[in-house]
Amino acid sequence: MPPHYSKNLPTSDNLVLNFNIAPFKTGSNTFNLDIYYVNNTAIENIRNVFLELNNFDKNLGSLVDTMKKVGLGNYSSIGNYLSQEGKWEIKITVQRIGEDDINQRINVDVK
Repeated sequence: MPPHYSKNLPTSDNLVLNFNIAPFKTGSNTFNLDIYYVNNTAIENIRNVFLELNNFDKNLGSLVDTMKKVGLGNYSSIGNYLSQEGKWEIKITVQRIGEDDINQRINVDVK
């Protein structure tokens, strides 16, 4: 089985962000985000979902991507955003209609 990264990120307003990266290596990866309420109900009031990726150790500029909607509460991106090995910070921003944005940061180590 190829390596992958998966993390459930609960928010303060009863939402869960289920974030996955595959195959989780340098080069091209698929980034998937499922957003749902803790009772497994899909969320419908999403305007945009952004990823911002930074590798501060390599002194790279921020890479920003708008994820594409692939279903109700499901978003995906494919790209070469993890271009080098090392520690990456990924900021996930979910813009919602009529509610505050959700901002989550995770740190990953790409080998």
